[in-house]
Amino acid sequence: MRRLIVGLTVVPLLSVCNVILKEVRYPGGYPGHILDERTFDARANKRLQLLRGAMVLAVAARVGEASVRAEDGDGFAKLLGNAAGEINHAAANLGMDGVKTCTVGPLRPILAPTPTPTPTATVTAAEADADCDGYYINYEADVARIEARVTRAMIAALPTDRARAFLNKLAKGDLLSAAWGALGATADMAGAFHRGAGVYRAGMETVAAGMKKCQADTADLEQTMTVLDAADCLGLDRNSLIDSEDAPASDLTDKIRPEAFSAVMRIVRTSCVALPLSNELNPIPLAASRETRRVACAELVFKPQRRPDQVPPERPTSL
Repeated sequence: MRRLIVGLTVVPLLSVCNVILKEVRYPGGYPGHILDERTFDARANKRLQLLRGAMVLAVAARVGEASVRAEDGDGFAKLLGNAAGEINHAAANLGMDGVKTCTVGPLRPILAPTPTPTPTATVTAAEADADCDGYYINYEADVARIEARVTRAMIAALPTDRARAFLNKLAKGDLLSAAWGALGATADMAGAFHRGAGVYRAGMETVAAGMKKCQADTADLEQTMTVLDAADCLGLDRNSLIDSEDAPASDLTDKIRPEAFSAVMRIVRTSCVALPLSNELNPIPLAASRETRRVACAELVFKPQRRPDQVPPERPTSL
């Protein structure tokens, strides 16, 4: 009996230790580990991990297109913008699309050595690393921020009861599976699940299209390839969501091009544009809402940019 009690105590402890281990030793932490098991193995490519995050945002956007109420449309568009901003800041740390990223190692110096300041000189935060738009080693610190922003967008896209189911499933650490569970819980959300799954299928083809071993010999064949071809190339089982025979991470290390992100972000942007406009009858607030939506949706583009690292100056107040 004593051995049984000890065994029952050890099993939960081992499970907790495994989660902690994945959090501190695995790309993307424990959620990254679960996503690698449920989708495709992206642990060897940070840009591929980021693309997968953009795909989940696109799922939220497409679901929200049909479920967000008109009076909540402007707020949802801003949530999409916040999440897209986090993706762009992370992309800057990865040096994507011509953004200058810096290294802290001596093997590949990108910047000329900075002269050592004299003891009397004062180096401000703006001068310390002014030429660095990002640091590759800072990407992992971006992951939780991206997940938080995408999660907020997903919650806003779901009705209250489905949002609660989503949060309960999210506690297990798998953002994508939590979304699927919430979307497909009952028949009245089957349409939302179908829309979200369509985005995921498009994302799979996006990943495959960027892999040399998946590319067709001619442009004609490339345009007729289907999601089955993409799944086969990525080593995904056609009959199982969890497959131990997925393509190894080493096969998915091709350079992820900015165009892949632009394709996914276009799904986000077109869904934002399709959100219902305010039901306001007064033409003045209706015009203001339309302008707010126009600006918010137009900013949903892939544009890597440096994360703000200084407090902006106070704006002068108008008299």
